[in-house]
Amino acid sequence: MALPVWPATVNYKPTRESWRCEHDSEAPLSSDMNAGTTRRRNKYTLCIAKMSFDIEVNATEQAAFWTFYRSTLGNGSARFTMTVWDGAQYVSRTVAFQKGTTPARRMLGFNIAAISLALEVESL
Repeated sequence: MALPVWPATVNYKPTRESWRCEHDSEAPLSSDMNAGTTRRRNKYTLCIAKMSFDIEVNATEQAAFWTFYRSTLGNGSARFTMTVWDGAQYVSRTVAFQKGTTPARRMLGFNIAAISLALEVESL
């Protein structure tokens, strides 16, 4: 089944001062061997980074975002594909909202709002 895609009508570019990315680098697992060196390997095959940022949206974009979040993603429970900033360029990745977080809205003006997103980004 294909993953939902971030709505093309909604801004995905983070505000410069809000973007934060924390790469989860789990310590490798180690196994002592009877003879020879210790065997080391990755705990997981998929690298997941925690990313948070704000997007600025107008009223139309905001309505489209909340419809996508509530209806398409089932209140943010589903994974989806989105274009994200990796620190050097925009790339398309599979993402999900971080466990225990919900998007927060802050009004910046009459028709402009900032929506704070906290995402888990796969293979960043």
